[in-house]
Amino acid sequence: MSGGYTKGPWAANDQHSGANAWRVEVASEAWSNDGWIIAECLGPDAKANARLIAAAPCLVEALRESHEVLSAMFVEGPVDVAFAGNPHQCDALEAQARAVTKTARALLAKIDGEKA
Repeated sequence: MSGGYTKGPWAANDQHSGANAWRVEVASEAWSNDGWIIAECLGPDAKANARLIAAAPCLVEALRESHEVLSAMFVEGPVDVAFAGNPHQCDALEAQARAVTKTARALLAKIDGEKA
């Protein structure tokens, strides 16, 4: 995995914070007592925001894998096999796949600190 961020997994918890406050920390045995703090979330949506942030490393990996699969299936390879009987559906799916891979590539570049 590329990127200049702290590797996961990350965990959201409210053990160290006050009311309506959640922390996102590195979830690792090496930091079992007090992990590296990734973020602190405050306010009424703190729990949901902390959970979303804690999922970031897994979301990045899923995006990378999805980009690789879609690129191989629709951008770099043929799509006619799956929809041989309906070329219009094939064209529409290929256009969607190209748009999704373009978005995924741009997001991955942003995550990795590169230009899209």
